[in-house]
Parts: sequence; C-alpha cells; structure tokens
Amino acid sequence: DLLYWNHIHYTEDLVNTEFIHDYVSTSQENYYTIIQQDTCGYFSDSSIINSPVVLSLNSASFQDVNLSWSRYLGWDDIDYYNIFRSFDDQEFELIGTVAGDSSSYLDQNLCNITYTYYVEANNSINQFVSRSNSPSIEPQFIDFSVPINLSYTSVVDNQFILTDWDVFYESD
Repeated sequence: DLLYWNHIHYTEDLVNTEFIHDYVSTSQENYYTIIQQDTCGYFSDSSIINSPVVLSLNSASFQDVNLSWSRYLGWDDIDYYNIFRSFDDQEFELIGTVAGDSSSYLDQNLCNITYTYYVEANNSINQFVSRSNSPSIEPQFIDFSVPINLSYTSVVDNQFILTDWDVFYESD
C-alpha cells in the first residue's frame, strides 16, 4: 500500500521526457508516477505507477547463487527476464532467460570469486526494457587449498580397509 509520495522533479520542458533520479537506493523498491498541471493550476490524474526490478542475491549452497527479484511494476505483461553475470570486471554476459511470471534463477557451479548480476525485464511487445540494480556476491565454496585431515587407515577384521578423515573446510 503506497501511502506517502515525495515530489522529486518539476519541469516546464515539453521536449525532454526523461528524468534521472540520482542519490537514491537502487536496492530497494522505488515507485514512480507522473502528474501534469495546466496553466490554470489543474492537475491531471496520476499515471500508472512504475517500479524497476530490485534484485537480491544469496548463496545458501556451495558454489550456487540464488537470484530473486521483484516483478517490474507498470506494464500489463512481462514477456521474459534476461539474467546477466559478470566477474573480474569483465563485460556482462547473458546467462539465462526465464518466463515473465518467474522471479528467481539459480546460478550453479561457481568459483570462489565475486560475481555481479543484473536482470532485465522485457515487455510483451519488446518495446521497452527495464534493468535492475547490480548486486555482487561471492558464493559459498569448499576451500580445497587446505588439505583434508586424513585421520587414519586401518585393516578391519582382515576383510577390508577403512579410511577415516575430518569434514571439509568451508570458506569464510
């Protein structure tokens, strides 16, 4: 339920139809609407509310990143979402596409480096694209640089050999 609105921009420019809202948190949902005022001081009805996609990341399993996002608000229909990933300051690459009614994606088999993601919402007539924020995460991983402690190896009942070791080391 949207109860409070902040007036953030005013213009008399009838040609420029864009506004850049800087100094705002892109990792929270922000809602936008527009009203017009005529020369007599009358206001129009407000436009349809729009809100960009907000992407969140977590790593609950080793070498995996779970991406989840808020649905784009403002279009009648989302056709699909494109998921992009980057690491080591490389260019972003398209790693997946999901249906417009989806709001999550699982990226698997990752290494112990920092990954940055963003999601693009595409409307059904492919006329507009809305991009999310770009959070970063280092997935959980098993640190193979530390050897596993082999506790012992022993012949048991002269029938088989048992080898025992400690649990693996998790990354920080």
